[in-house]
Amino acid sequence: MKIEIKEKGSEAFYKEIVNISGQYRYLIKNHNYKLKDYFKQFKTLLIAGSIVLALLILMCVFWGFRTIDYVAICFLGLAVILCLAYIRLLNKYKNSLMDDAGESTLEMDEEGVELSKKDTQTIKNTWNNIEFVRLFDECLCFVPKSKTGIMICVTKEFVKQIKDWLKENKPQIEVL
Repeated sequence: MKIEIKEKGSEAFYKEIVNISGQYRYLIKNHNYKLKDYFKQFKTLLIAGSIVLALLILMCVFWGFRTIDYVAICFLGLAVILCLAYIRLLNKYKNSLMDDAGESTLEMDEEGVELSKKDTQTIKNTWNNIEFVRLFDECLCFVPKSKTGIMICVTKEFVKQIKDWLKENKPQIEVL
């Protein structure tokens, strides 16, 4: 079966792919693992950490600095910087996926699944290398067994076609 993908996915689609990539180990251990939104979590941590840091500095200004205050300010400042760096890294990864998106072809046969991006690259996973296929909120993802394998994710608009093909051809993989 061949599916022509002509449209780029939404920003939510690419955010979900980044979250899936970041939580890959948890998904392999538990195929029904509830995906966390790292974008939201780290943004919340950044805001909370910044507020606590500002309050700590204000308290120290009014009540005087002690050695423990300097240590706490340094560690909290480092935590805020690391959260900011991680958010930027997540967004950079998401943006690189969005920039790389374009016309592509998804092909499934008795050997495996293959995603060919127009004029750039081809990603192929055999059915032996796919741990499971799972429908998330924004995408359907072929999750590889090996950590070095590459996930193949498509938007939800192709779910029915893919699930019908998988049901009909019955490759020996778990479909969630």
